[in-house]
Amino acid sequence: MESKFQDILNGVTAKPGRSRLEPYGELIDELRRRGLTYRDIAAILAEKCQFQVSKSAINDFVRARSRRKGNSDSELQLTR
Repeated sequence: MESKFQDILNGVTAKPGRSRLEPYGELIDELRRRGLTYRDIAAILAEKCQFQVSKSAINDFVRARSRRKGNSDSELQLTR
């Protein structure tokens, strides 16, 4: 790739994707800690928050969130 294009790319940071589940992230984390299934969480979000979502979408969200947290933790350890 040409160096001028590479310079442009080096100056741009990747924008992380934002899930529509993000506002419910802490609630989902706590419900998982309490042992609820993804199906249970989907039902709670539908009933209490009027937010329809599939159990597989919650699973994907939790996995992606844990990967992001894991990467942040490992990056912190590398910089120490």
